[in-house]
Amino acid sequence: MFGLDERSTRRLAMESASAAASKFMLLVTDDVLIEVLLRLPHARFVIQARSVCKRWLSLLSETYFIRRFIQIHGFSYAHSIMFVPSNCGYEREYHLFPPKSNNLHGGVGVGSGSGDYLNFFPKTVAIKASCQDLVLVSPSFQDYSICNPLTGQRVALPEAPQGGYERCGILCEPNNNNSHPFQFRYKVLVIVDFFTTHFEYVFDAAVFCSETGKWSRSTLSCPRTSAPEFDIWNEFVASSSTGTLYSLLSGAEDDDIKGFAAFDLSDGGARCRFFDLPADFGRGWQACLDHVCSGVVRGRLRLSQLGKTNQEFVLRVWELNHNNKKKKDQEWLLVHKVRLQTEETDRLFVAAFHPYNEDVIYMFCDHYVYKYKIGQGEFKIFGQLPDQYPKSIADELMLYLRSYTLVYPSWPTSIPTLPAN
Repeated sequence: MFGLDERSTRRLAMESASAAASKFMLLVTDDVLIEVLLRLPHARFVIQARSVCKRWLSLLSETYFIRRFIQIHGFSYAHSIMFVPSNCGYEREYHLFPPKSNNLHGGVGVGSGSGDYLNFFPKTVAIKASCQDLVLVSPSFQDYSICNPLTGQRVALPEAPQGGYERCGILCEPNNNNSHPFQFRYKVLVIVDFFTTHFEYVFDAAVFCSETGKWSRSTLSCPRTSAPEFDIWNEFVASSSTGTLYSLLSGAEDDDIKGFAAFDLSDGGARCRFFDLPADFGRGWQACLDHVCSGVVRGRLRLSQLGKTNQEFVLRVWELNHNNKKKKDQEWLLVHKVRLQTEETDRLFVAAFHPYNEDVIYMFCDHYVYKYKIGQGEFKIFGQLPDQYPKSIADELMLYLRSYTLVYPSWPTSIPTLPAN
């Protein structure tokens, strides 16, 4: 009997609260409601609040509200580092760091990527590339979609041109449209074929543009004497500020880094440029993929090399001189060279760059991810990989895992719908 009374009391309390909320919604003005909703801690909660009712959807979609929200909350430096096993295929296995990223994404935790993250897709997808807070995914070969994991918005692209090779990247940038000031346009690059002759590198590149809703395909070639000797394109990193995608080039047999390729997509097509590594870049074992990391910091390409000699690690970081494209010996600027004071370990790797802070990088040591402040010698635990990864792969973590940096702007990027063709 007591249980029934308790349930009845709880039900009456809920009905009373619901009636009070309904009365409040009838009496409160739009101006007051906007001031309340502007205090939500993150834009993700604003996106969720749009589903409450048509009135909230209308208010929270207005340009006035979005501008005010950004003014109140300021510029966002929030970001996550996502690690995906390179042999993951189309399984849902994603690991987000730092742990507070889990709250931003609705509770997805490290090691729980097998079910929750990107679950708004009807079937599993493979992550191919990222730019800002957008992710390029593929549910199957030559099928691609753009999604925003924070909002769950997704747009499927038309089928890509066919080929026997696949390496892809994504760029997004403001569309400069006053009627939609917070909407972006995007471009997707796919290298669909690649081969070498005695004299040339030849590759077919397809570029998708959200403004046209179409793929454009072109065949590019380059004399082998004008490019580093390479066999493999590695994952692209994107610089939206320059409209460029960068790929590390490596050999097939030794995994040594050979140089870089840069694809300029700023004019709608695809122009490719090759350039060499820094003159003081270590060769041999120091140039293997697990000793090297590339990324974009404040829109500028950076390259790191970490090696252990004489019982200590030496970290060097270069930045590409974007203002000098003619003198090859001055393309790279050495911005950091430090000796790392660590406990005795041979398992230390650069995992990713901080997208805004030029003096911060993320590093692997065994199964821990550390945030390292260059020059201060400060290591701070950023997260830990789950126990499912055996310690036997600790020496090859950077070969086993691919990293993607997700940058969350003050307002989530809205993906434009494709034009009807």
